[in-house]
Amino acid sequence: MKTIKIFINIIFLVLVGTTACASKETISNPTIQHKWLLQKVVDEEGSVNQVGQGNFVVIKHDTVMEIIKNSGNRLYPYFRDANILYVTSGQAVIEWEIMFIDGNNLQLKTPIGVYFLTR
Repeated sequence: MKTIKIFINIIFLVLVGTTACASKETISNPTIQHKWLLQKVVDEEGSVNQVGQGNFVVIKHDTVMEIIKNSGNRLYPYFRDANILYVTSGQAVIEWEIMFIDGNNLQLKTPIGVYFLTR
């Protein structure tokens, strides 16, 4: 009987420890895969371009699509390493850096400026 109690306690501790690790990973590393609304773009000089309604960035597992009302849609393959997205545009591989992310906001530093995105 004592052995069964010890066994149950060990199982309980393993389950609690596993759950704690999984929860921490989910909170500290929110997914970027989503259809994000593009709010504004801020360039290196600090100029703000309010892009208006209807502009999106759709991030999937291996592609990024920019949906810009007046410019059309552009689809780029990418791969991610930590906080850097390596986006392929033509023959060039361009770095997009994840500057900030939480449950509802994403800031991506791109060659044309920082994209401010919301879910």
